[in-house]
Amino acid sequence: AISAGSPEQRLKEQDLDGIDAELIFATEARNTAIKDRDTFLGILRGFNDYFIEEYCGVAPDRLVGVAVLPNVGVQEDIAEMKRCKEKGFKAVRLHTFPSGKDYPISDDDKFWAAAIDLDMPLTIHTSFPKQYRGRDVFLMKYPKEPEGEERPMDFVERVARHGIHHCGAIEAVQLILSGVFDRFPKLQIYWAENNIGWIPYFYQQMDQAYKVSCSWAERLLGLKRLSRLPSEYLKEHAHWGFFDDPIGIQLRHYVGVDRIMWSTDFPHIVTRWPNSLQVMEEQMAGVPEGEKRQMLAGNAVKFFRLDG
Repeated sequence: AISAGSPEQRLKEQDLDGIDAELIFATEARNTAIKDRDTFLGILRGFNDYFIEEYCGVAPDRLVGVAVLPNVGVQEDIAEMKRCKEKGFKAVRLHTFPSGKDYPISDDDKFWAAAIDLDMPLTIHTSFPKQYRGRDVFLMKYPKEPEGEERPMDFVERVARHGIHHCGAIEAVQLILSGVFDRFPKLQIYWAENNIGWIPYFYQQMDQAYKVSCSWAERLLGLKRLSRLPSEYLKEHAHWGFFDDPIGIQLRHYVGVDRIMWSTDFPHIVTRWPNSLQVMEEQMAGVPEGEKRQMLAGNAVKFFRLDG
């Protein structure tokens, strides 16, 4: 089956599509059938070892694997991230926040600090699962959480509502409002395979929602006001992947040409394989060569440190 074979098969599939190298995301980390934590961690470590040694090891310059993190606790994530860095992985993938929760907590700061110290790129494949559960269910822990008549709608939902929730909008707003980017100005995160045409509108509406709602969030939820607008944080800390998005390419300057990375989304059903490069050349007609190189390869080479 396509994409389900050996690494040698994958290389041939790259050649058919005109691809020099690709970042490869593996399976989900979580398996609810594995109840014993030590057993789960052992299986996960074994998979990462196989992935980097036996699969990507066939052509490490072309098969760039993203390590799977356990996401069952901050210390477990840090330990596996360090181990994977030593084994040669170029990035790790978060399935939840480092604590294993679906909202940020202060203990996560140890992980963010470790990632920066290790110079390990962080990725999220589209988004975290099962984030949005209705406007009245709080999506993060606020300093104050009133009940009864004084309980407001969730502020994260209010600020993120014009973004696409299954494309990273929720986690992005959670990171902003929890102050993670203020505490870690060097932190960078890549959201993969979400397309980008929606992002300029999201940025605009996110700022508008924040400006008209931050006063009640401060009063009712005890949420400290940001030093900048939400979009300003994402323009400095977020990177976005796209695969088939002519409108997004037209709007690239509203996102930041240096913040955009093209992919084929192979082997998902939406992929244009084996004609990905041809389709992208058509969609990028008229784009200056320098910008085209950035989006097709240069930004990925820089973000994932592929030139060294």
